[in-house]
Amino acid sequence: MIANTRAMHYNTLFVYLVLAMLTTACRPDTPDATTNTMTAPDRDSLAIAPLLPLTTRQLVIVVTPHPDSITAQMAWLSRKSDTQPWQVVRPPYPVSLGRAGLAPGRGEYSSTSLHPTEVTDKHEGDGKSPSGLFTFGTAFGYADASAARAAGITGLPYTPITAVTQCIEDGRSSHYNTILDNTTVDKDWEAGDFMRRDDDLYKWGVFVNHNTPAEADAGSCIFLHLWRGEGKPTAGCTAMTEDRMLDLLQWLDHEQAPRLLQVTAEVYEQIKDQLLPDTKLF
Repeated sequence: MIANTRAMHYNTLFVYLVLAMLTTACRPDTPDATTNTMTAPDRDSLAIAPLLPLTTRQLVIVVTPHPDSITAQMAWLSRKSDTQPWQVVRPPYPVSLGRAGLAPGRGEYSSTSLHPTEVTDKHEGDGKSPSGLFTFGTAFGYADASAARAAGITGLPYTPITAVTQCIEDGRSSHYNTILDNTTVDKDWEAGDFMRRDDDLYKWGVFVNHNTPAEADAGSCIFLHLWRGEGKPTAGCTAMTEDRMLDLLQWLDHEQAPRLLQVTAEVYEQIKDQLLPDTKLF
């Protein structure tokens, strides 16, 4: 019963955030329609807050059946302008989530004012993928930069992964939640994920800007990357087939201000008409 109550609070309050993300209206005295510095919103303010930037033309949506699920569906949407309707670019396909499901993440807007205290936010080592709204960081892969361009990855910054590339998972490090070449900095971490792996999970991927700038132990190194197989969970990332990952990297374009939105099915049902009013997507 306690778990169900927590899930209900989580979904209800997160709906308010997502409704605001999808609202493109803006009061005349809003200083910048592409940004927002929301703190502790109420229903009225959320109804008009332009959390999803008007410049965003690409939206990647991940919908999971419930917060504890390790499986989800991903779809891509695009629009020509903030006054034009969203269109489906890629219909839903299966992806894998963290071994413990979803937890509120630290995306563009802090989750602390949007979730009750009994809901635990994502933290380091919890095995959960972050829910929320996120920008994308660098794309990465085992190919060098010229080979990545030849593969059609031109819309995002690109980081070639080598034997000395690590993503730092130690919350005490000054490099926490950063991908780096470990030969170029003084080591101040104990935990770091070597990204050139024998299982090729990071052959292609993209950094998700969860917990950036980094808060100690709030979760690190969240990627979209290749999966081990359908139904097999990750450590907290979102994973898919190599073909779909590569297609996504070829499509994403930082000039289109792309965003990643990860939510539960319950939340999506309550915001779907603002995205695709005449289309059943999930």
